[in-house]
Amino acid sequence: MEESPLSKLSLEQTAVLNDDQKAIFCALDERDQDFFAQTFKPTDLPKALDRKGGILNRNQADRARLEKIRAALAQAAAENPAGEDGAEDVLTA
Repeated sequence: MEESPLSKLSLEQTAVLNDDQKAIFCALDERDQDFFAQTFKPTDLPKALDRKGGILNRNQADRARLEKIRAALAQAAAENPAGEDGAEDVLTA
């Protein structure tokens, strides 16, 4: 059976975390888990994980927004293929 990422934390560190902070910790890659477990004391760990969670959420929102922009651009390109630009018609008129 695979060991839980939370086992990297001390009992004191684990005791001060709420469920959201535990989920954030588990979502981190192994290197980040090791860093957080070794670097932050129980008094600092919840705040550090909250901040990391905010960064992860913001990055996820940025990626979703970028994907929407890419989809809109692809749709616009499909609807108006190159060479069929209406600006050409205005210039020749």
